[in-house]
Amino acid sequence: MASETYAHLNKAWKSTCKVLLGGEVGDMARYENYLSRYSEMVVPKKSSQSGKEAYFSTNDYLPGAKFISQDELSDYQKKIATFKLDINTLKDLDSISTAADEVADYCGDAVLGNSQNVEASNRCFNSVNVYRSQEIYDSKYVAFSSVARSAEFLFGSNGIGETRFGIRNFNTYQNTRCFECDVIYNSTDCYYVATSGDCTHCFFSFNQRNTSYCIGNRRLPKDQYLKLRDALLEQVRSDLEGKKDAPGIIGLLESAGNARSGSISAVRLQHGKKSSATRIQPNVPSPVLDASFAETAHILLGKRLGPLIDYRNWLYNHVSQLISVPSAINGKAVYAEPLKYNLVEGAQKTFVKLGESFKIADEKISEEELGKLSIENAAQVLEKIVYFTPEAEVGTNINVSACAAYGYAINALECWWPVKTKNAAYCGWSRESENTYGCSIIFSSKFCIKCFNSVNLNRCFEVSDSNSCTDCYFCHNCENCHDSMFCFNAKNLRYAVCNVEVGKGEYSRIIKLLLDGINAKLEKNKSLEYGIYDISGKAKAKKK
Repeated sequence: MASETYAHLNKAWKSTCKVLLGGEVGDMARYENYLSRYSEMVVPKKSSQSGKEAYFSTNDYLPGAKFISQDELSDYQKKIATFKLDINTLKDLDSISTAADEVADYCGDAVLGNSQNVEASNRCFNSVNVYRSQEIYDSKYVAFSSVARSAEFLFGSNGIGETRFGIRNFNTYQNTRCFECDVIYNSTDCYYVATSGDCTHCFFSFNQRNTSYCIGNRRLPKDQYLKLRDALLEQVRSDLEGKKDAPGIIGLLESAGNARSGSISAVRLQHGKKSSATRIQPNVPSPVLDASFAETAHILLGKRLGPLIDYRNWLYNHVSQLISVPSAINGKAVYAEPLKYNLVEGAQKTFVKLGESFKIADEKISEEELGKLSIENAAQVLEKIVYFTPEAEVGTNINVSACAAYGYAINALECWWPVKTKNAAYCGWSRESENTYGCSIIFSSKFCIKCFNSVNLNRCFEVSDSNSCTDCYFCHNCENCHDSMFCFNAKNLRYAVCNVEVGKGEYSRIIKLLLDGINAKLEKNKSLEYGIYDISGKAKAKKK
């Protein structure tokens, strides 16, 4: 029997199909594979308490890690209430982390703020009617999607801001009624459009700005455009109804890239699949970033570290690292977020630099080609205009180097989507933050090293899935905790170790042991062998 949440989303799916495609195509459940193909989907894990599935935003855990669901927190609290911390055994970094394994259960299905009807999802804030999605903020009617903010009626999409009525859109901002679009902004009524802005009523168009009633980059009279659009949408509906699938913008890029002659020879990606992409090569940090990292380390660890580049590999651990793809035009490095929709080999053969995308915008198909155009032959007919840039620059930016996309950023290096952020390196989506290094999806935070999926952190080290915490180390799913270490699924703690408040004096002794151990390892090895994702299951891993 369908759940209440699914029933709400299925109704919203049908309404969205009417708005975008001109008619319904059946129940949403029939399109799970189609909608989830390019989203960063939640990861199911079995609860160590009930055996039921809980949903997480990452798979970066040790094999023996323990998991619980948000609705099992009361049972978790009862379990750890019997835990007795022997502070006399806490001698160094290793003994402290080993003790933490007793309380280290990772919590999924996080639903926070004023949220309702959220199912099989994780990290949803102030959102209503969300299904099989993650990192959803201030949104409603969202399914099979990831990383969305202020969105409504959104399906199968990834990296979306302030959008209404969207199906399979990627990395878009402030759009209404868009279907199969990739990197577009401030646009309405667009279909199969990529790297464009301030457009309305466009279909199969690329690298366009301030245009309307356009197919194949060719401006048309309104009546002619609407007639061709409706014919193409009828083909889309037919494909969806018959095959439970339809050609998409990523597939179009892939087909055009593979068909284009003289494609750049492939090398191997980290995950082993053939691709023209490589992991981004090290860039020398600016002096201001070296100084900022040293100051951040001094605040967190009591000792300045540097130079920043020496710690690059460690900081990238658990952060999706940027990829570099040679431009299809001149072979120069194009930087891209390492997300599903950018990792398709053929699609990468269409990548160009941001500046190049402006220069090729005037290319368009002929009237003869327009007359032959269909959903099925689009890749062949549009081949000469199908170029795509994953790079984006919004607002005024200062000293930004080797970043895929950014807005209002100051002093950023090798990041994707640093937005309104100052002093950041090796980060993914650092927003309204300062002095963040090796962090991923971190908002409104300052002086943080290796923190993940968190909001309102100040002076934190190896913290994940937490909110409004200060001076915390190796903590997970904590809220309003301060001067604490190795705490899990806790609220309102101060001077706590492994969820046990030990008092200021004893905490000062233990934190010194911890920091001495961290600094010794970082100075010697330029890395630590484990972080917040390596606590639960650590004891089992050692025994093996």
